Amino acid sequence: MWQVLFYVTPITVGIALVILGVSAVVVARWNRRSPRLFPREARWLLGTAAAMYLLILGGPLLGWDKVGTTGWGITWNPLSAYEELRQRTLASEGAYLALGPSAEETVYYGARELSPEELEQARREVDPGDAAYYRYPTTDGRIVWIDAYGHDVDLDKRAELEAVPPPPVRTEPSAGLIVEEKIVNALLFVPIGILAFAAFSSWWARLTTGPGLSLAIETVQWAMAAGRTADTGDLLVNTVGSAIGVAMTAFASLCLGFFHREGARHHSPVIAGEDSLPV
Repeated sequence: MWQVLFYVTPITVGIALVILGVSAVVVARWNRRSPRLFPREARWLLGTAAAMYLLILGGPLLGWDKVGTTGWGITWNPLSAYEELRQRTLASEGAYLALGPSAEETVYYGARELSPEELEQARREVDPGDAAYYRYPTTDGRIVWIDAYGHDVDLDKRAELEAVPPPPVRTEPSAGLIVEEKIVNALLFVPIGILAFAAFSSWWARLTTGPGLSLAIETVQWAMAAGRTADTGDLLVNTVGSAIGVAMTAFASLCLGFFHREGARHHSPVIAGEDSLPV
């Protein structure tokens, strides 16, 4: 699923925002035309969407047989992604080689030579959802292969990996896909905010539906311990996305109400004698 991040560009984000904006207008119009019936339908759609989000986003990244195998981790710092972004501009030169459709078949080739301290840090920062194996050159002239959990790759697997022609390795600084990941996380929760606006009349319910769903997803990810960790940064970004959805639909509803009042005022019948001058 992470491959979708490669398609996050200003054009695709703009198209997504236009589609979401049109959706907000449609939902706002239906909500105004059927204020009693449509909220019930919106709640049904919202519940279905929440179940799908929990299944897809909260499910184990490495497969159901890996539940409880990777440890229970929580990233408490919501700005950790920003700090990681700054670090990656200096330390993430390299290239990925996909041997198959999933992260379990992806190899990362580092370009910059790592010191012993940097190599140990790389072992701690490997991610099963990013790649299955990592290859790093070191400052003492060695080539180190590690797996998705920071352990050295055994000799047989290393020989198999070294037999594969490596990709062209980039040497310029790269910010990775951190920004793209956060953008996708925000966009995913805009529809939740759109539906929440129509499903509930209370602003408290509208604004807390998205954060509540995000918290549930992060809790499930933490409990599964199967390649995902709970991240307060994701919770923050998802909350922003949901709030954008609520704001878009509220603005659309406000505009529709204004246009309706203006149209009614201009098309109202003129009372007889209203324009006659007094004698």
